[in-house]
Amino acid sequence: LSGLKLTGRLQTPRGPIQIKPDEAQKVGIAFLDVNKGRGLIADSMGVGKTLQAVGWMKLRKDAGPTPGDPPSTPAVIICPGNAIGAWYSHFKMLWPELPVGRLLVRPGRQDSTGEAHEITTAAKKLLRQRKGVVILAYANVDAWLDILLKFAPNTVVLDEAHRVKIRWARRHKIAKQTAATRELVDTAPYVIETTGTPIENEAAEIWHLLRLLDPDEFGKASDNKRIKEPSTAVGFGKFYDAYGKEGAFQVNGIGVEALDGGDGGGGNSLAQADAEEAKLERLRSLLACYMIRRTKAEAGIKLPPKFRLQTW
Repeated sequence: LSGLKLTGRLQTPRGPIQIKPDEAQKVGIAFLDVNKGRGLIADSMGVGKTLQAVGWMKLRKDAGPTPGDPPSTPAVIICPGNAIGAWYSHFKMLWPELPVGRLLVRPGRQDSTGEAHEITTAAKKLLRQRKGVVILAYANVDAWLDILLKFAPNTVVLDEAHRVKIRWARRHKIAKQTAATRELVDTAPYVIETTGTPIENEAAEIWHLLRLLDPDEFGKASDNKRIKEPSTAVGFGKFYDAYGKEGAFQVNGIGVEALDGGDGGGGNSLAQADAEEAKLERLRSLLACYMIRRTKAEAGIKLPPKFRLQTW
């Protein structure tokens, strides 16, 4: 990371403070670089997932980690609507010379006026010029998809990436947004996912995130009934058989641990426990290739103890 200069100034009520990556964040940036810009940053809140993603993009602003690879921009950041401002601020602090646009309204809204409309109009210029970074919410990806595909981003960042686990997206609107996001991801050389909850309910959930990072291994994210998935791909069924058992695992720190009573039957036999531990080790080994996760304590971030106030 010797070529990375990543510092910024953040204005606070007490005056400006200097922003620069700590050792844990440098490790995350290096992890992305070793994985050629395709990885899952699953650190706990407060470790700096956004800074690590921006840091890698700035590190590779001129060329990818391998000779001949494209630069990290143009790029698309897809995040929850309430996080657009935070991403915009990080880019302005850490990479001020990079043009950054925000798509705040859906295209074709002739009745749209005001600041959001003006900001979106400015971002559309970046889309036409195919330069810089464009930030938008998951809710608007399907509406902008055709234009974003023409923009052809080199990097797609999925913030709160657990939102794209299509198997649990039952509602039509959410499923439509998720399908559009996955289609855009399939076109990008670099894919960065950030989420503090890569596994919420069962270990097999993370297959949906791995599929976006390594389509050769897990099948293209946009595969559907019209496109037959390669027989060599580890589809969801194969992955679930190998690792998935509802309630069996949870992400804890830098790895995964078994939950008590994960078999749902009130206790495991010794043989069952050994089988689950072997499955757990295989899952840990697999995730180490794609995911990095640190808690605040592991990252060396010292915070005061929680203060709980109970009211009646």
